[in-house]
Amino acid sequence: MGMVLAVAYIRVSTDMQDPENQRVYLEKWASARGITIVKEFVDAGVSGATPPWERPAFKRLMEEVRTMDPKPPSPPSL
Repeated sequence: MGMVLAVAYIRVSTDMQDPENQRVYLEKWASARGITIVKEFVDAGVSGATPPWERPAFKRLMEEVRTMDPKPPSPPSL
């Protein structure tokens, strides 16, 4: 099996929270499964109550993933 490429989406609710904890966890999780994270999209200070399609980094992720080559795996349906 070849290298599996993926993008990571990270969100924290306030600007006081550090997204680094999530980044480290995702890197470890991905590495343990043979997955390479090629790009990260981070929404800091965005409430979980905000629908994903209204979050700036999530919108960029959805726009950019369409043109990435090779394509990362499709996200699960919302």
